[in-house]
Amino acid sequence: MNLKKVRTLIVEDDKETLEYLKKLVRQHNQLELVAEASDKCMALQKFRLAQPDLVLLDIELGQENAFDLLDEIETKSFHLIFVTGHSEYLLQALEYYAFYFLIKPFDKQKFDGIIDAFVQKANLFYDQSKLEYLSSFVRNQDSRFFLNTGLDFLAIDLNDVLYCNSEGNFTKFYFKEGRPELGSNNLKFYENLLRRRGFFRANRFHLINITNIEAILKKETLVMKDGTKISISNRNKARLKEIIDVLNG
Repeated sequence: MNLKKVRTLIVEDDKETLEYLKKLVRQHNQLELVAEASDKCMALQKFRLAQPDLVLLDIELGQENAFDLLDEIETKSFHLIFVTGHSEYLLQALEYYAFYFLIKPFDKQKFDGIIDAFVQKANLFYDQSKLEYLSSFVRNQDSRFFLNTGLDFLAIDLNDVLYCNSEGNFTKFYFKEGRPELGSNNLKFYENLLRRRGFFRANRFHLINITNIEAILKKETLVMKDGTKISISNRNKARLKEIIDVLNG
């Protein structure tokens, strides 16, 4: 079976590293180099034009950084491998759920090993619907997540999260047990991070964990496992039905 090549974008401000990454990408038979960028402005343009599957992303981009870049991208339909010489960014990088955090310097063997692992998983869903990918992801993926509370990073298990509620520029996480925790970003930010990890935007104010739905009333109200009732916006009803059908399949 011929597997679709992974459309790859490189964002790297160091010229020597950029050329090295381009060489490695071109030598890997499962990758296709579709674009490159050396700064934030150029990268934003390349994201829109190239529509990559995978982004090899340096964290420090001159006076700017990768996190500012990612925050400006509304629809994150790509996968990330951070490529950096700064290990101190690891915790922050975890919030963006990168496939890997690759520390410079690295050799071809290390790079190929990471890409091979990524492709092995990626090819499970590139030729299938995103809903099928969601199904396998919810069932099999590591559930650890680091929630930035503004003061520190709190390690939580996503399986324990019932739903998230918008609190203006912040988001409150509600759990099966224990007190809620306030995340330091808005609901849209967490929707982008968690939509591939079993979370669904029910309405303007709620992001719910679909694995913790107790019941659905009249196809318009979700009952969570703690008894909380959350309405589903009209535009999201059909989407929820598709997701539930896939998970039940």
